[in-house]
Amino acid sequence: MPAEARPARYQTGNPAATASFILLTFQRSQLGDISIYGQSNRETYAICKDDLLLKDDGTGITYLKIEPLHAPSVVYETGDSDPTSASSPVPTPARFEATGLRYPFLAYDPGDLGRVSPVKEWTAKVRLKYQLHNRGDHYEVELLALPKANGISIRYTTDGSSPTTGGFATYDGPFRVPANCRIVCAMAVASAYDLNCEIIRIPIPQKGQEERTLDPAISARWNQQAKLDDPTAVWDLIQRLEDATGIIAYDISLTAESSDGQQNIEYSGALDGGYDAAALKSVAQKLQEIVSGGSLRMTVGSLGFPTGQALLDWLKATKQPFNLAKITQ
Repeated sequence: MPAEARPARYQTGNPAATASFILLTFQRSQLGDISIYGQSNRETYAICKDDLLLKDDGTGITYLKIEPLHAPSVVYETGDSDPTSASSPVPTPARFEATGLRYPFLAYDPGDLGRVSPVKEWTAKVRLKYQLHNRGDHYEVELLALPKANGISIRYTTDGSSPTTGGFATYDGPFRVPANCRIVCAMAVASAYDLNCEIIRIPIPQKGQEERTLDPAISARWNQQAKLDDPTAVWDLIQRLEDATGIIAYDISLTAESSDGQQNIEYSGALDGGYDAAALKSVAQKLQEIVSGGSLRMTVGSLGFPTGQALLDWLKATKQPFNLAKITQ
């Protein structure tokens, strides 16, 4: 664990009576790496691990893993209020469902209310999704901010200018794209918490571009994220990749957790050349060996195929609908 990620020790007068609590967040590195979090001989590390999970209805939900240090209880509040020992206890510290934008946490000892930690705050990562609909004589843009929480607004422009300055419109539902528009710029903002996502730029096809089709003879990339939330689904995908030829997975993330919840390992990789079936299988096996079974989850950002026809065959075999907008060649 990097030195800067180690939790500080907070003194309350008696060094032996210390209630320490910290949240650790980390980002995936460009190259694949394995991080193992647990207990050392002298220190206990608290973990706050967050992943954006998209349910079938498109709702963004973040799950946090929270552990109090040197104190048996941890409580939280929502919004602007700071927690106290009378606040709501965290119901499932190993998998806390964070649907709001801000959660402050506090660790304390019910047997000695003088032992409390400083308040530690987690804030959500705001994201924005879009769909571009071809209505025949015009295009329509539909936007969705994640997480689906109060206090988020969406700004957009249709002249290519940034929605961070004046002249933007506030999104209140799908809108018709002006005939002369070449790009729509949009961003989600939660002003109360000084949060915003990166600006997304939606290219609008011009006359003649609508005829673009899939070329079955050249390589193709399927830009549809796949989230596999149980070991059966993970190994099923790896088996399908082994049975196919030349399919490469890109922007992968695997998480293994022991059945008792005491070990949690994450592997993230964004190698330019991607990962073939053998590489994925090797990583998955090593992770499960370290945690001695337990759960296994995997996310794949996109899949590369040697030909467009191979992509079509894959979509048919996995019963996924064809969507040209999610394909690059």
